[in-house]
Amino acid sequence: MCIVVSVLFTSCFSTKKYAYFQDLSKDSTKKAIVIQQSDFLLKIQQDDVLGIDVLSSNPQAAVPFNINGITSIGGVTSNGTEAIPLQSPAPAATISTTAVGPGYLVDRQGYIEFPILGRLYVVGMTMPELKDTLTSILQKKYIKDALVKVKFMNAGVLIMGEVGHPSRVALEKDKTSIYDALALSGDITVIGNRSDVLLIREVNGVKNVKHLDLTKSDVINSPDYYLRQNDLVYVAPRKEIGVRNDNTTFRLFSYIFSFASLISLIIAIKK
Repeated sequence: MCIVVSVLFTSCFSTKKYAYFQDLSKDSTKKAIVIQQSDFLLKIQQDDVLGIDVLSSNPQAAVPFNINGITSIGGVTSNGTEAIPLQSPAPAATISTTAVGPGYLVDRQGYIEFPILGRLYVVGMTMPELKDTLTSILQKKYIKDALVKVKFMNAGVLIMGEVGHPSRVALEKDKTSIYDALALSGDITVIGNRSDVLLIREVNGVKNVKHLDLTKSDVINSPDYYLRQNDLVYVAPRKEIGVRNDNTTFRLFSYIFSFASLISLIIAIKK
């Protein structure tokens, strides 16, 4: 009886509660699903800050289109002071850039103010789409060998709750999964509820709340597997933790365990 009570008393500490992908056995194989590129590429949203650099073999030609200093291809110099279209094709050379400075804030209407080109609507575009659009405009009207580099400067997600160190995690790549972000936050603690992780995401001004079970492998094929900028991930403590930490409940288990031990001792003596 003592052994039974001991097992019941300690069963709540099963390590199975801490495991991910619990439904995957050693010989199981998940069905392969092809994810289209548009499914995980980050799209520009209001309040994003974008880093945009325009490069050219003629540094002076690129100056008017940059807010963070001169950028160039191969370090070729020129005495020109205006953004004159270049007649020569872009040389095969290495690219060197200055450090990233101020970025372009996407306003609430979805526009950025870009030098010379004026207001550009960018919300909903991916980084490759914005890069191609700017490159096309610049090469047609201003710089024949224009090369554009774009990136997010403030994209990140907030990780809160029962994790090693709650923090804001930067999205430094398009494909950042929820497991990546949790790992960067110190992973879920032993009392965190892996089977019900909240993902709060704003879509078209509406906050959507998803409940993700990270103990199941189905999350891999979920549209929420890859995070987007400004997502909030919250890991709540398991419900049984509150019961375990209640002093009255803990004392009750202690009394039962002591009583069972006493009964076992009396039975052993009578034998």
